[in-house]
Amino acid sequence: MKRAHYLCEDCLKRGIYKPAKEVHHIEELTPENIHRPEIALSFDNLVALCKECHKARHSEREKGRRYLFGDNGEIILK
Repeated sequence: MKRAHYLCEDCLKRGIYKPAKEVHHIEELTPENIHRPEIALSFDNLVALCKECHKARHSEREKGRRYLFGDNGEIILK
């Protein structure tokens, strides 16, 4: 967040200045890679996003899945 000056990096690309509220892993964390520091902890794999952009990024990932993540991190079956 600090690196992005607490601004949403996706909005900034569109010329919009909006506060970032969440940090997103660019390469999704999975049980297979969660112990790999270059995936789980590297700043190169993180992006600061507002809630709307974070939800949009997950919507793209979740197409075709049989589950979703709720606002509080709970797993929701489709």
